[in-house]
Amino acid sequence: MTGDYTRFTHRPERRYGGVLMQQGRVQLDADWNEQTDITRRLLRLHALDTFGPAAVAWLNTPDAFLITPIAGPPPDFSIGAGRLYLDGLLAEAFEEEAPTYLSQPFYPDPPPLPGNGGVIVYLDLWEREVTYIEDPLLLEKALGGPDTTTRIQRVWQVKWAAVDGTPECGTDLDAMFPPSAGRLTTSALAPPASDDPCIISPTGGYRGLENRLYRVEIQTPGPIGTAKFKWSRDNGSIVSRVEAIAVSGTETTLTVSRIGRDQVLRFRADDWVTVTDDHRELMGEPGEMARVIDTDEAALTITLDRALPTGTGRAFGANATELQERHTRVQRWDQNATNSTIDADGLVDVAAGPIDLEDGVRVEFSADPAGGEFRLGDHWVFAARTADASVEVLTDAPPRGIEHHYLQLAVITGLGGAMEVVDCRPRPKDCACCCTVTVGVAGSQKGDYATLQEAVAALPAIAPDDEVYVTLCLLPS
Repeated sequence: MTGDYTRFTHRPERRYGGVLMQQGRVQLDADWNEQTDITRRLLRLHALDTFGPAAVAWLNTPDAFLITPIAGPPPDFSIGAGRLYLDGLLAEAFEEEAPTYLSQPFYPDPPPLPGNGGVIVYLDLWEREVTYIEDPLLLEKALGGPDTTTRIQRVWQVKWAAVDGTPECGTDLDAMFPPSAGRLTTSALAPPASDDPCIISPTGGYRGLENRLYRVEIQTPGPIGTAKFKWSRDNGSIVSRVEAIAVSGTETTLTVSRIGRDQVLRFRADDWVTVTDDHRELMGEPGEMARVIDTDEAALTITLDRALPTGTGRAFGANATELQERHTRVQRWDQNATNSTIDADGLVDVAAGPIDLEDGVRVEFSADPAGGEFRLGDHWVFAARTADASVEVLTDAPPRGIEHHYLQLAVITGLGGAMEVVDCRPRPKDCACCCTVTVGVAGSQKGDYATLQEAVAALPAIAPDDEVYVTLCLLPS
């Protein structure tokens, strides 16, 4: 989900190492969040420079994300507890979770493994923003209801994929799952000159009456001409928890926790909304778009113009308990027939050429590489300010998120029979932890040499230069 922010100010090229508070000054969320972004970037770079692109914490958790077959049916495998670093981000599986492929903490409905043949197994690591809607424990009960901060959560999912030919370690996952090609450029539209000589032409730039943080988000993936987007002038932060869903004919009535925070930040008739939940978000599925046709402040209900899918087999649960467990929510967007050209689902085409949003705000999409696809959930945010009529400039900017990181963990063969696993996790010598050779056995992981004596005997061939240091890593037995 998304939070209520003024703007995002972190720019790595400025090389700031910290944010200092001054006495007697106004505090802004942007300053706090820039410090967080600085710290997160430094920690990520530190992990990258220390461990390289991918590394298991071999000394402390050598079985991290180790794939081990579990006798079926249905076919399944365990996921070893421990810590793994991927592109500088930490993925951690806890012992008490006892995760398996079919019972992962962030993969609510994994597709079953094939009945025969072989597959590759890989890790998908990404970050999502969590508000009090997704985690009610973020609310301080003593405050009586108002929310305060949000969180960044690192989500990992262990998945499988079939490949052409015989599956083996070393599959190019970047080619299988290329990053988004979506790019966005922002600008402030200059209004047309007045055709009346007695009226001074309006000045260019942002013409809104409020400071805003715009959010542009892809709802339908695909290339330019196919993809569709939605936008918000409040970073999509107008959200309410859904406590009940009642479908009647061609309409749906949502019982929600609140209609709005005030008379402006609220749901109204003719608003376009997305109804979604954790199940859909974690499964990479889009939420349902709908138009609000009525609201009832006293009953805390929002009536939508279409029937939403319900039931135990769908993302929206059949009862209040399932809705609560899945953190079902409704989110407001600001595109409408007045300010945008929308389709029957309230979405705007990702088209070539500039697109006017409102009040002088203009966006233009492009793709890198040309013909590449926009991904579901791609989003950009940019500020607009009344003081100087400015719109924050983005120039062919990649999405702020969602950024997925992939690592092959294993190869599984013999599905439908005696399942066998080949461990593809990065070995210590593949990491930046500088093991010249490994010795011994750690679970299913075999070192380069069975004994220390064999490794020492091989040193002249490994490092013929007498002045080259070598490191022997002893794997735990």
